[in-house]
Amino acid sequence: MVPKRTFNFERAQMLFEKLPLLKGIPPLTLKECLREAHTSLVCAGKRIFKEGEIGTDAIFVARGLVSLSKAVPPERRVTVELAGIGEPLG
Repeated sequence: MVPKRTFNFERAQMLFEKLPLLKGIPPLTLKECLREAHTSLVCAGKRIFKEGEIGTDAIFVARGLVSLSKAVPPERRVTVELAGIGEPLG
């Protein structure tokens, strides 16, 4: 079971303000986005989403590195990219 984490609004706002993808968004609009934001703790080796799935959320790395991999027959995975802090996934 994943422990619940307290959402740190100030930390999230600092992270959002640094994201190139969100540059130029008015501060009030950014705060509205943050009201809808939540955090999830993902343990090492756990799949966040599967290749080809339809996304419903915007996912950004808040801490650590995420390995983006592709399935390669027979039953192997190859890392094609690493995403770090502030980078979007999906």
